Amino acid sequence: MATASLWHWLHRIATLRQVPEPLWPFLALMATTWAVAGLPGLRWGRGTAAAAVLVVVVALGAATVVGDPAPSSSDKGDVVDVRVESLAGGVARAGLRTPLRLEFPAVAGDALVSAGLGAVRVPRDGATHDVLVAIGEGVRSLTIESGGRTEVRALPVQLVSEDQALVGWLGQGTAPTPLSNLGARVVPLAIGALPTAHGALEAYDFMVCPTSSWDAAPTEKRRVIDRWVALGGELRHVSDQALELSAHIYRSTALEDGLTRTFAPPDWQKMDLSDLLLFAVLYHVAFLMAFLLPLLLDSGKSLGVYLVSVGFVVVVIAGLAWHVLGDIFLKDNQVYTHAITIMVASDDDESRVVSRQFLCFASMSEEERDLRFAADADLTVYRSPFTPRQIVRGRMGGATVLESVLLDRFDHKLVVRVDRVAALPVVVAREEGPEGGFTFAPRSDVADPLGIRTARISAAWQVSGGKITRRLEPQGERLVDIGVGASADLPVEVQLHVGKLLGHFAPARPSWLLVRLADLPRADPERQWLWSRDLGGWLLLPVTEG
Repeated sequence: MATASLWHWLHRIATLRQVPEPLWPFLALMATTWAVAGLPGLRWGRGTAAAAVLVVVVALGAATVVGDPAPSSSDKGDVVDVRVESLAGGVARAGLRTPLRLEFPAVAGDALVSAGLGAVRVPRDGATHDVLVAIGEGVRSLTIESGGRTEVRALPVQLVSEDQALVGWLGQGTAPTPLSNLGARVVPLAIGALPTAHGALEAYDFMVCPTSSWDAAPTEKRRVIDRWVALGGELRHVSDQALELSAHIYRSTALEDGLTRTFAPPDWQKMDLSDLLLFAVLYHVAFLMAFLLPLLLDSGKSLGVYLVSVGFVVVVIAGLAWHVLGDIFLKDNQVYTHAITIMVASDDDESRVVSRQFLCFASMSEEERDLRFAADADLTVYRSPFTPRQIVRGRMGGATVLESVLLDRFDHKLVVRVDRVAALPVVVAREEGPEGGFTFAPRSDVADPLGIRTARISAAWQVSGGKITRRLEPQGERLVDIGVGASADLPVEVQLHVGKLLGHFAPARPSWLLVRLADLPRADPERQWLWSRDLGGWLLLPVTEG
């Protein structure tokens, strides 16, 4: 039987109000002793005091024998029965996800698998399940909770240092000598066995594949590589001995505190006490007027008429105050959220667009909420710089769910990034003539899961050399040039967010079109949050200098 220290139970009783059931009789006896000692006519003698102290000692001593009702892992039986296999060459990076294949025996319940950055819920149904597990900074172990047992085992992958490039070799046999001499970590990968899950290959910086291997690869596997390339990876088709890799690599990891602090700063949605004080003053002035106004209008009225007049005004004021407080403070759902979407169109023949939508959640009061997303949503949950509380990811009714996320407006805020790749559902072309401008025509031959076709264009700018140079006005399917533009055209908050995101996720181009879209759908289903704000969708389209 597990035991617990006296200080353990003192802490839990005082702070968490958790008392084990076998301890209740001792506590009841202690309380009775002290109550009897305080009855009138009874003297507080040394014997009574000694008895009370003895009961306290016996009660706390019993806690060390009773221990925690949940037994410790050492008493839970054998180790967790599970088979774990890496699907990405046995290498990974801290702050990024790595694909693992897990197989549990067919028993009731689920298992929780974690590596320092959130946990993944895996069914124990006897089948194999491919999951993405995010690895925390400095973590070297995998924690598996299954059937009341907890096991900590070594990670089935080797972590690659931040300053070393990771290259996947998709050809047959060993990598060619020039590739091995680049100072990068080269990992052979079978192109036919690549994991298909979104984000499974995000730890890799480059993929090198012979043309013959690429042509012989299944279409599904080539789509996996194409999506990885769209999200920032780099694929090289090589048949010669000359190969160079870029020296500057940016990796967006879940350990980036900067993004979380940008979207959810410590004072985000803090209570404005000046407005609260103004409300209190107006509220009391209204009540004062409710009593004085009927008297000032006609001091000769009877007491009954005076009370009816005052009562009517008081009821109106109380109803208005209740309505205001009910909309803000009395709702069960106190969650507020905002979103911003960055979409970058490719400048090749693929005509595709990469969307990264950032969703931030917080709450006016401390509460737990399940956050649901589409089943195919590729989620990156950023670590909060304020609290290390673990986020559990599961599935429910065909949706991806972040379970029981603790939210408040101080320490517990959550930023989630949703990555999607789709065909570009519009065609943009420069108009000929002195007026310039562009046409922005929808395509009907491709699906539009991002909602670009149905979104409303609220503004557009042409950017050259990293600066806004021209301002465009939407007129139907046309973007008309209306003069010189400047960064001041964008609100300060938008400049901060968009500038940071473009620097991280948009490739450097000499000239491109920045289109602001309104009414874009969010990646999470519509919820009746207390407060929600959309910072817009920002579509980047490559253009050639006119």
